[in-house]
Amino acid sequence: SQVFGLAEPVLSRAVALGRRGENVEAPLQAAVREQRRGEGDLERALLRALLHAPEALETIRAMVGPDDFRDAECGALARWIWSGRVDRPEGGDEGALARDLTAGAPAGFNWTAEATGAARRVVERRLKEQLREHRNQLGRTAEASESARLIQEIDTIARSLRELSTHA
Repeated sequence: SQVFGLAEPVLSRAVALGRRGENVEAPLQAAVREQRRGEGDLERALLRALLHAPEALETIRAMVGPDDFRDAECGALARWIWSGRVDRPEGGDEGALARDLTAGAPAGFNWTAEATGAARRVVERRLKEQLREHRNQLGRTAEASESARLIQEIDTIARSLRELSTHA
């Protein structure tokens, strides 16, 4: 579960299907698609909030950057927003996405709070990934100094995750 970043029940089901000789690929691909869609929703929520509350960008910029976006369209729009331009993109994928995200926005919504919350979730996602990667590396290393370094980094990441959840 930690290696692949998938929920244990999904992997358990895949193992059970494999033992019965059934197709494992389809359920795993569906789980990955669902996970990516959720990530895209998170990234779009952050971008939507920033388009409506551009004054929040400096605070958000200190937390996340365009490289934190996995969806290509979201990444392109994030690079546009992070560049400091005050106009909206007109063409390309980022222009279409910006139009989609700003259409039908509710009046009086606290977009700054939405941006901050979404940015925290993106940071949490990044930290959990780093934690998973470091734990995997720790399991593969036999060198004592490398193990000590990884343990220290794992502790730092875990502390950052705890601090993030207590300040939410």
